[in-house]
Amino acid sequence: MGVDPLGVEPGSLVMRPEAFDRLLVSVHALDEAGQVLSSSAGLHFGGEKPVPGEIPVQAGLRTEAEEVLFQRKYNEAVELLERQLAENPEDVDTLWLLARIYYAGTYDQRENAWDHRQFAHRNLQKSLELLQRIQELKPGPEVEEALRTVRSAVR
Repeated sequence: MGVDPLGVEPGSLVMRPEAFDRLLVSVHALDEAGQVLSSSAGLHFGGEKPVPGEIPVQAGLRTEAEEVLFQRKYNEAVELLERQLAENPEDVDTLWLLARIYYAGTYDQRENAWDHRQFAHRNLQKSLELLQRIQELKPGPEVEEALRTVRSAVR
Protein backbone atom coordinates (compact mmCIF):
# COMPACT_ATOMS: atom_id res chain seq x y z
CA MET A 1 0.00 0.00 0.00
CA GLY A 2 1.27 3.42 -0.89
CA VAL A 3 1.16 5.92 1.97
CA ASP A 4 1.88 9.63 1.95
CA PRO A 5 1.37 12.38 4.56
CA LEU A 6 -2.37 12.47 3.74
CA GLY A 7 -2.87 8.75 4.32
CA VAL A 8 -3.16 5.68 2.13
CA GLU A 9 -2.94 6.65 -1.54
CA PRO A 10 -6.38 6.07 -3.09
CA GLY A 11 -4.95 4.19 -6.08
CA SER A 12 -3.54 1.62 -3.68
CA LEU A 13 -7.06 0.94 -2.46
CA VAL A 14 -9.04 1.13 -5.71
CA MET A 15 -6.78 -1.03 -7.91
CA ARG A 16 -9.25 -1.07 -10.84
CA PRO A 17 -7.46 0.05 -14.03
CA GLU A 18 -10.69 1.59 -15.30
CA ALA A 19 -10.63 4.08 -12.42
CA PHE A 20 -7.45 5.76 -13.64
CA ASP A 21 -7.22 8.41 -16.33
CA ARG A 22 -3.53 7.97 -17.16
CA LEU A 23 -0.81 5.34 -17.26
CA LEU A 24 2.77 5.74 -16.16
CA VAL A 25 5.21 3.86 -18.34
CA SER A 26 8.81 2.94 -17.75
CA VAL A 27 10.94 0.60 -19.82
CA HIS A 28 13.85 -1.47 -18.50
CA ALA A 29 16.25 -3.57 -20.57
CA LEU A 30 17.63 -6.43 -18.45
CA ASP A 31 20.42 -8.92 -18.98
CA GLU A 32 20.09 -12.66 -18.24
CA ALA A 33 20.91 -12.03 -14.56
CA GLY A 34 18.15 -9.44 -14.25
CA GLN A 35 20.53 -6.46 -14.08
CA VAL A 36 19.29 -3.24 -15.69
CA LEU A 37 21.18 -2.45 -18.89
CA SER A 38 19.12 0.59 -19.81
CA SER A 39 15.92 2.26 -18.69
CA SER A 40 13.65 5.03 -19.83
CA ALA A 41 10.65 6.94 -18.48
CA GLY A 42 8.90 6.64 -21.84
CA LEU A 43 8.58 4.66 -25.04
CA HIS A 44 10.00 5.24 -28.50
CA PHE A 45 8.59 3.28 -31.43
CA GLY A 46 10.66 5.08 -34.05
CA GLY A 47 8.98 8.01 -35.72
CA GLU A 48 9.54 11.60 -34.73
CA LYS A 49 8.38 11.82 -31.12
CA PRO A 50 8.90 9.50 -28.18
CA VAL A 51 5.81 8.75 -26.10
CA PRO A 52 6.16 10.45 -22.72
CA GLY A 53 6.24 8.38 -19.55
CA GLU A 54 2.74 9.55 -18.64
CA ILE A 55 0.03 8.62 -21.12
CA PRO A 56 -3.56 9.88 -20.87
CA VAL A 57 -5.85 6.95 -21.67
CA GLN A 58 -9.40 7.98 -20.81
CA ALA A 59 -11.49 10.37 -18.78
CA GLY A 60 -11.55 7.85 -15.92
CA LEU A 61 -14.41 5.50 -15.21
CA ARG A 62 -14.65 5.89 -11.47
CA THR A 63 -17.65 4.99 -9.41
CA GLU A 64 -19.01 7.71 -7.16
CA ALA A 65 -17.31 6.10 -4.15
CA GLU A 66 -13.97 5.86 -5.99
CA GLU A 67 -14.22 9.52 -6.98
CA VAL A 68 -14.80 10.53 -3.36
CA LEU A 69 -11.92 8.31 -2.29
CA PHE A 70 -9.56 9.93 -4.85
CA GLN A 71 -10.57 13.29 -3.35
CA ARG A 72 -9.27 11.91 -0.03
CA LYS A 73 -12.70 12.18 1.59
CA TYR A 74 -12.14 8.85 3.29
CA ASN A 75 -14.97 9.00 5.84
CA GLU A 76 -17.50 9.94 3.18
CA ALA A 77 -16.21 7.19 0.85
CA VAL A 78 -16.52 4.49 3.53
CA GLU A 79 -20.06 5.61 4.40
CA LEU A 80 -21.02 5.54 0.72
CA LEU A 81 -19.49 2.09 0.21
CA GLU A 82 -21.25 0.72 3.29
CA ARG A 83 -24.59 2.05 1.96
CA GLN A 84 -23.89 0.51 -1.45
CA LEU A 85 -23.13 -2.82 0.18
CA ALA A 86 -26.34 -2.67 2.24
CA GLU A 87 -28.29 -2.11 -1.00
CA ASN A 88 -26.40 -4.79 -2.92
CA PRO A 89 -24.65 -7.30 -0.60
CA GLU A 90 -23.34 -9.29 -3.58
CA ASP A 91 -21.44 -6.40 -5.19
CA VAL A 92 -17.99 -7.99 -5.36
CA ASP A 93 -16.25 -4.75 -6.41
CA THR A 94 -17.59 -2.94 -3.35
CA LEU A 95 -16.69 -5.91 -1.14
CA TRP A 96 -13.11 -5.85 -2.46
CA LEU A 97 -12.70 -2.11 -2.00
CA LEU A 98 -14.06 -2.17 1.54
CA ALA A 99 -11.92 -5.20 2.40
CA ARG A 100 -8.80 -3.31 1.25
CA ILE A 101 -9.85 -0.19 3.18
CA TYR A 102 -10.46 -2.16 6.38
CA TYR A 103 -7.15 -3.97 5.93
CA ALA A 104 -4.99 -0.90 5.25
CA GLY A 105 -6.95 1.83 6.97
CA THR A 106 -7.16 5.25 5.37
CA TYR A 107 -5.35 7.98 7.31
CA ASP A 108 -3.63 8.48 10.62
CA GLN A 109 -5.68 10.47 13.06
CA ARG A 110 -2.57 11.55 14.96
CA GLU A 111 -0.21 14.26 13.81
CA ASN A 112 3.02 13.14 12.10
CA ALA A 113 2.38 9.46 12.74
CA TRP A 114 2.96 6.70 10.20
CA ASP A 115 1.85 3.62 12.11
CA HIS A 116 -0.82 2.18 9.79
CA ARG A 117 -2.14 0.00 12.61
CA GLN A 118 -3.62 3.19 14.06
CA PHE A 119 -5.18 4.41 10.81
CA ALA A 120 -8.84 5.34 10.67
CA HIS A 121 -11.06 2.58 9.25
CA ARG A 122 -8.49 -0.16 9.90
CA ASN A 123 -10.50 -3.15 11.05
CA LEU A 124 -8.91 -6.50 10.27
CA GLN A 125 -11.91 -8.51 11.45
CA LYS A 126 -14.23 -6.62 9.07
CA SER A 127 -11.73 -7.06 6.25
CA LEU A 128 -11.63 -10.78 6.93
CA GLU A 129 -15.44 -11.04 6.97
CA LEU A 130 -15.70 -9.19 3.66
CA LEU A 131 -13.07 -11.42 2.05
CA GLN A 132 -14.89 -14.52 3.28
CA ARG A 133 -18.04 -13.16 1.64
CA ILE A 134 -16.11 -12.65 -1.63
CA GLN A 135 -14.83 -16.22 -1.35
CA GLU A 136 -18.45 -17.44 -1.12
CA LEU A 137 -19.56 -15.36 -4.12
CA LYS A 138 -16.53 -15.59 -6.40
CA PRO A 139 -13.84 -17.96 -5.12
CA GLY A 140 -10.35 -17.86 -6.56
CA PRO A 141 -6.63 -17.68 -5.84
CA GLU A 142 -6.65 -13.88 -5.43
CA VAL A 143 -9.20 -14.16 -2.62
CA GLU A 144 -7.31 -17.02 -1.00
CA GLU A 145 -4.10 -14.95 -1.01
CA ALA A 146 -5.91 -11.95 0.49
CA LEU A 147 -7.44 -14.17 3.19
CA ARG A 148 -3.99 -15.53 4.09
CA THR A 149 -2.59 -12.00 4.29
CA VAL A 150 -5.34 -10.71 6.56
CA ARG A 151 -5.33 -13.83 8.75
CA SER A 152 -1.59 -13.46 9.30
CA ALA A 153 -2.09 -9.81 10.30
CA VAL A 154 -4.85 -10.75 12.75
CA ARG A 155 -2.53 -13.10 14.67
